[in-house]
Amino acid sequence: MESASGQVREAGAEWRRLAADLAPVPPAPVHADPHGGNYVVAHGRPALIDWDEVDLSDPWRDAGIQLWWHVPAARWADFVATLGATLDEALSARILWWAGFKALRNGYWVDLRGDVRLAELNARGFVRAMARHRET
Repeated sequence: MESASGQVREAGAEWRRLAADLAPVPPAPVHADPHGGNYVVAHGRPALIDWDEVDLSDPWRDAGIQLWWHVPAARWADFVATLGATLDEALSARILWWAGFKALRNGYWVDLRGDVRLAELNARGFVRAMARHRET
């Protein structure tokens, strides 16, 4: 069985290969830290708050992370259809790339603060996202 650090290195190589294949998209405002504590629900619709990390980036940076964290894979096509998109191989790869990015970013942040458990959890999420990409 491959070591955990070997799995992360292998996932990192896949993540870099995948980055080279992603087509450029026009940047849009994104939140860059979309988690449940940054939402409110008003009139039956969720709204992001706490825009301290607003950025111009790939529009799937936020939506992709939400899919990875909260929506079963079997429902991804329905989710992206409500946003006017079609879940094809290229969009699936983009979603998984951003899921990997967020896992790396979160893992680094919590590791700097000494939270080994959450750093390891994020490392496993990164490995899973890249393994899923290889399966598609």
